[in-house]
Amino acid sequence: MNSDVIVVEDRVDMQCVRHVHLMSNIELACTQMPFPLARGSVTREAGVWHYRAEYPYRGALDVGCINNGANFRRLVVWSLEGYDLVKPALNDAWEEYLRLFHGAAQYAFIKEIPAVIQNGHEVMGMTLIEAEWMLDRCVAVGCKG
Repeated sequence: MNSDVIVVEDRVDMQCVRHVHLMSNIELACTQMPFPLARGSVTREAGVWHYRAEYPYRGALDVGCINNGANFRRLVVWSLEGYDLVKPALNDAWEEYLRLFHGAAQYAFIKEIPAVIQNGHEVMGMTLIEAEWMLDRCVAVGCKG
């Protein structure tokens, strides 16, 4: 990212939505964006350029999972937005984990397991675990941390 760009906000909320706000004194071009421009808008306010976007998050994220969020685990978190079933989202998250970390994920996490599946069920070679600390409306995959 261009050094003239200031990150005002870049966070993922508990609904698995990423919120981004960048600002710059020079016009923000698509090539400067670490995020797809189609997902946001560029405006000029008081002589300063702003890029703002909100979109379902899909990627690596450090998630607070032990001791009320005091300890973190690096997972690939995948929004369920646009998916009718959990399994295709788990597959996409697994593939992204493999691409990023060069190893297969061993565990899949979800806030609430669908009623037809048991906690600890094996899916795609991963153990599916219901985790109260998980973000809503997403799945995540990872390894022992």
